[in-house]
Amino acid sequence: MIKIYTRSVLPPCIISPAVGALRRAIRNYFKDRPRPAWIPESLTPDERHAVEEEKLLEVLAKRAKRIEAELGQESQSEKKG
Repeated sequence: MIKIYTRSVLPPCIISPAVGALRRAIRNYFKDRPRPAWIPESLTPDERHAVEEEKLLEVLAKRAKRIEAELGQESQSEKKG
């Protein structure tokens, strides 16, 4: 018998947040519906990790917009002066 071992193409640091986000999406789907027994009451570690990543991305996006605006203002003032 020949055994074939395959490795995942994506590293765990990418897979885990994706799994957490998928679980959160499933949980949100059942928010207004009866919750199945297989959905845990509290967030799983993967879901908590996905929430933390989403919050971090929001903060970074706001900072990036602010920095872009500041750089835009600086370049406009340099053109005038």
